[in-house]
Amino acid sequence: MTTRIHVFGTALLGMIILISPSAANDGKARSRFAGTYTGKYVAHTPNGEDQEGTATTTVDEKGNISGESTNTTVNQTAKISGTIDEDGRIKMVYEFPNATFTATGTVSRTAKGTIIGTLIEWSGTRTMGCIEFESTPKK
Repeated sequence: MTTRIHVFGTALLGMIILISPSAANDGKARSRFAGTYTGKYVAHTPNGEDQEGTATTTVDEKGNISGESTNTTVNQTAKISGTIDEDGRIKMVYEFPNATFTATGTVSRTAKGTIIGTLIEWSGTRTMGCIEFESTPKK
């Protein structure tokens, strides 16, 4: 009798995990932003000297961001890391060779899968400017 209950309990647990994949990955569904993207951005600064660049980023199934950005105005490359939640709230860190910045904001995904967003860039507690970007899924 005890063996039958144990086997039934194990089978029931296995079925629950198979039926509910979110239970198998810490209660988090796959990020709707998951994928690899490439695109362009414009960074607007308070002094009016806009800077442009390109970025390639990957969002994993949990919403973690990694990638690389090249500021084509000043010819510098930055390592990108960060997170994005299901509502499109994003926090990113840009690590340039001589400075690190944080950017926070919101993004949206269009019907074609393009991600568009606006971020506020910070250096510590000081606002450095605003970044507008558009990234398309990389094939």
